[in-house]
Amino acid sequence: MKKLFILLLVLPGIAPAQQSLFPPQCDARLLTPTHEALCTDLRDLAFRAEKRYVIALGNAETVSQWADVSNSKMSFLSKYYTCSITGSAKAVTACLQPALQEISEKFSENERDRDSSPSDAAAKARNVNRRIEAHFDGLFKQCVFRRVDALDDGVSSARDIAQAVGERCRPEASRLADVRYSTLTTALLTTAPTYAQTKSVADELLQPSSLIELVLEYRASKRGLSKK
Repeated sequence: MKKLFILLLVLPGIAPAQQSLFPPQCDARLLTPTHEALCTDLRDLAFRAEKRYVIALGNAETVSQWADVSNSKMSFLSKYYTCSITGSAKAVTACLQPALQEISEKFSENERDRDSSPSDAAAKARNVNRRIEAHFDGLFKQCVFRRVDALDDGVSSARDIAQAVGERCRPEASRLADVRYSTLTTALLTTAPTYAQTKSVADELLQPSSLIELVLEYRASKRGLSKK
């Protein structure tokens, strides 16, 4: 699988969950040049790009296909944030139009997709996101279980083993943290997580207090016991 291209933008005031930025409330007062551009000249194109992205996400059948869609989104968001600081609405429109056109053309629709309702397309995309997160959660747990198997001498406490797992599963934890942020929403235009946010999630996954349950789960399965 291609390494996920994660946009590392420090955006103050972002909540832990990604926030959808489109469609903006176009019946409200236009507060920013980007808002104005999306609500006027770019409105139809932005809606089309959003629709096609959600459909493409829902059509992803493999991890690599999902990663390709996700990477395209992150590449687009990089251009979006660059365009949002160009100045006037006219300047934002000129900057952002090619980026919206590019992602709209990348995810072209077929006849079956045209007939799907937005709610059906979003539901299908959410199912894909859940499946992808479960896949990477499984990879992280497999790493932890391998470490537990190597460290478990039958005498050491679960906490001692959890502490020893530590950084050996850092790559899997970091990848799972990235994926959790990527799968929070099916929207195209969203705020992007910062490096500090994804690192915080990975750190939490690797805390002994978080790993103890996995250690106990593995020990129970190894001894043929069902976890209550």
